Amino acid sequence: MKQVGRELGVRYVLEGSVRRAGTRIRVTAQLIEAESGHHLWAERYDRDVHDVFAIQDEVTAAISGAILPAVGSAEQHRALRKPPSVPMTVRHRPIGSLPLRAEVTASDGY
Repeated sequence: MKQVGRELGVRYVLEGSVRRAGTRIRVTAQLIEAESGHHLWAERYDRDVHDVFAIQDEVTAAISGAILPAVGSAEQHRALRKPPSVPMTVRHRPIGSLPLRAEVTASDGY
């Protein structure tokens, strides 16, 4: 999955299948974090095959609505794992050692 993610230039991959048995159809879908291979979400949809386009619209809407929170949660966890971009020397300096404001007085020639 890591290679697929790199080749596609994506962080998440939605993978699935469609199977048919008589007048029934089963759509399975799973959302995978490409780098780790971790499964974030999975669902199975069983429907009658009366109108395949209606099924397509229904399943697409269901998947879109379901994966949005999964991606949001994964991105929050990813942000917490990501090392800070601010140098440690600046970030961990005691607050008292940082100038709060510069004072200009008449004796400074202003």
